[in-house]
Amino acid sequence: MRRVLCGLSVAVIAVGTVLGAGIASAEMSPAKQRQSAMKALGGHMKAIGAVAKGKVAHSAATAVHAQAIHEISQYLGLLYPAGSGGEETRAKPEIWSDSSGFSAKIDDFAAVTPFLVAAAKTGNAGAIGAGLRQVGKACGGCHKPYRKPKKK
Repeated sequence: MRRVLCGLSVAVIAVGTVLGAGIASAEMSPAKQRQSAMKALGGHMKAIGAVAKGKVAHSAATAVHAQAIHEISQYLGLLYPAGSGGEETRAKPEIWSDSSGFSAKIDDFAAVTPFLVAAAKTGNAGAIGAGLRQVGKACGGCHKPYRKPKKK
C-alpha cells in the first residue's frame, strides 16, 4: 500500500510538472519556458536512471516519468519560436539558421521516447536502462550543435 501511495504521489507531481509548465508558459519568455521544460526533462530522466541502476525499486511512477518525457518530446520544438534566442539562453543561433537540422534532431528524440515508455512498463532494469540510453543519446544529439556551453 505504501509503494502504491508513493507511486501515485510521484505520478501526481510528474503530471503537475508537465501541466504546470503549460500554464506558466503564458507568463514566461520562450527561454524561461525552455529552461523549465529541460529541468523537468532532466528530473524525469534522473528518476528513471535511479531505477535502471538499481538504486530505486521499480514502481508505477517509472512509467509515469517515461510518459512525461514522451509528452515533453511532443511539444519541445514549439519552445523555440523565431527570435527567442538572446542573452538569457544557451540556445545557439544555429537553432534558427539550421531549423531543418534542429527539427530533425527533435524528431529523432521524439521517435525514441516510446521505446522508453514501453521499457518502463516492464520493470526490467536492463530494458529500462537501454531505453534511457537511447533517449539520452538522442537528447544529447542537440547539445553540441545547438547549445552553448555553460558560462563559467
